[in-house]
Amino acid sequence: MIVSGTFRATVAASEAQDFISNSDVQNSFVAAIAKTVNVPESTVEVTLSVFSSGGSRRLTAEAEILVTYTITVEVGTSGDAGVMSESELDSIADTLASTTAGDLVADFNTEFQSTDSGTNSVFSAVAAVEGSETTPTIGSAEPPTINSRAEAAFPQALLLATVCWLIL
Repeated sequence: MIVSGTFRATVAASEAQDFISNSDVQNSFVAAIAKTVNVPESTVEVTLSVFSSGGSRRLTAEAEILVTYTITVEVGTSGDAGVMSESELDSIADTLASTTAGDLVADFNTEFQSTDSGTNSVFSAVAAVEGSETTPTIGSAEPPTINSRAEAAFPQALLLATVCWLIL
């Protein structure tokens, strides 16, 4: 099962592309989210993208970064290592629902300061876009089944053959 959501942060517009492609940045967001919900970092995936640069026609000093997170866990009734209950999954979603973008960015900043990029002051201040956090969703980690064209066309061909047979 997965729990996913988004929130936004701002960085200097001139640093946005370097920010989203920096592995220390990504790893710091992963660590911050994992600590917030008390799961292993290996279960958290983060995607960073430039959400907005503040305006389409005028230059701006800040760019918004969209942080998309996905936490993938195995849910079941077993007490096996790495398997959690439905209530634990719900608790993760509840914790994230009550955590603000400000909290997550503050945790990110703490994590980032312990990295090479953070200690060498590679980026200017990172701030949260308050109220930008989305309500986390819970879903299946299994990809949807997609029928091949042949499978999708078979019922249509069967119908056509049946109609032709009835006409004769």
